[in-house]
Amino acid sequence: MIKLLSTLAAATLCLTASVAEPAGFGFVDVPADPEGPTMRGAVWSPCAMPPQDMVVGRTTLPGVKDCPIAGDRLPLVVISHGRGGDFIGHHDTAETLADAGFIVAAISHPGDTVSDMSRSGDL
Repeated sequence: MIKLLSTLAAATLCLTASVAEPAGFGFVDVPADPEGPTMRGAVWSPCAMPPQDMVVGRTTLPGVKDCPIAGDRLPLVVISHGRGGDFIGHHDTAETLADAGFIVAAISHPGDTVSDMSRSGDL
């Protein structure tokens, strides 16, 4: 039964992605307290405009920067990268979810990113 449900879920995601629109993309900065660093991140969303290639750091993404969100009252998915990652690390998943009608937010954890591991041992 679990295998059947997994197969159906995968098939549904594949079919949904095949008729999808490009993802909108925007940066977000989450301010910290006076002693903490700002968290940098991104938001992907459904978008009705033609995609373009966007360069984000060393990564090229398909999408539309600051595209008006296509839809209302959309579900939210929050992605938290693993140790030593960053907000762009799961962009392919975020793009697919946004194409399927979700708002997707991802942040980089200060001190536990690919470029800064200074706090990776802290809780």
